[in-house]
Amino acid sequence: MRRAAALLGLAWLLAAPASTAGCGRDEVRAARGEAFKRVPILSPASTSERQGGSFDDPAEAGFRVFARTCVTCHQPSGMGMPNAFPPLARSDFLAADKGRSVSIVLGGIEGPITVNGKPYSASMPSFAALSDDDIAGVLTFVRSSWGNAGEPVTREEVASRRARGTAPVTVAAAP
Repeated sequence: MRRAAALLGLAWLLAAPASTAGCGRDEVRAARGEAFKRVPILSPASTSERQGGSFDDPAEAGFRVFARTCVTCHQPSGMGMPNAFPPLARSDFLAADKGRSVSIVLGGIEGPITVNGKPYSASMPSFAALSDDDIAGVLTFVRSSWGNAGEPVTREEVASRRARGTAPVTVAAAP
């Protein structure tokens, strides 16, 4: 199932235009509404450009990280894949604990979770190789898109969580 989902996501990405044209504020605004239709393939240069200070909006930078890192599993609409990867759109799990979200991106997650009343058991790998800025940006983007209304995540919050370690998160089952 995972392999099929990954291959579907890869096929979708390969079908996207290979340029970064049109990947900016309009797409971020569209994602903050309901959904966006396409996510172009982005080059790793977007990270170094942002470190040089070319992006003012953390959510815009986060959109770029989402487009190259998260879209395969969580999909351009943020709706995930039924019975495989949980939605980020209107996610009660995401909204419940900002710090846990940072820890999940840093360390991954193992074990079953429930998102919007539906069980998911696919694991997520660690993305600790991303910079603190990238993690803060992508979480700020996700927490302010697709009907979510979460607070922004700061670089300092990510650095603080990273300093505590990047072990995978496991969520205890409800009693």
